[in-house]
Amino acid sequence: MDGVTYSLYSIATDNAGNRESDKTQPDIRIPEDRLPFDDYAVTKWNNTFMLNLRQLRDDGYAVASCRWFKDGKLIGKGFTYSAGPEITDKLETGAIYYFQITTDDGDEFYSTNKIIGNQHSTKLCVYPNPVPQGSRLTVKGVEPGNLVEVYNYMGVCVSRTVATGNIIEMMLAAPAGVYVVRANGESVKVIIK
Repeated sequence: MDGVTYSLYSIATDNAGNRESDKTQPDIRIPEDRLPFDDYAVTKWNNTFMLNLRQLRDDGYAVASCRWFKDGKLIGKGFTYSAGPEITDKLETGAIYYFQITTDDGDEFYSTNKIIGNQHSTKLCVYPNPVPQGSRLTVKGVEPGNLVEVYNYMGVCVSRTVATGNIIEMMLAAPAGVYVVRANGESVKVIIK
């Protein structure tokens, strides 16, 4: 039923018999009518969730803040969540993720659950990494005819080409920083220094 909110709380008792005191406030409030996770959050690079603020706004949600949860525990605040800064940091396979937004009016909405499946290892390879600014970057493991794109940390595409073979070279005239090379539906982080 739309508009119904479940308020849940728990009282813990440890092995020694110590009992948590009674509560006057719930631990969590979960509305039954949840926001579809994949409609309002995008998964990038197997390690990052990004809230789709434009879609939320278009659907009438003026989002003031966002919190991210994994297996029921708060793991981050903000419009994005990353599992870590390294390419090897991945979202946890089998974990249950969801987000909670608060609107400008103070209303809270929760998303449906997102369970991360097995993440395949990439066959995409870039070198040298880090690459000196203004130098050529070699991208290996590309399927001919596929688009190869380089994105900055803001998600803006700074370079794009179509692969003519399994190995291509790209000239990167972008400023120093961390970038992501995308091809074949895979992503690899690269540093320009």
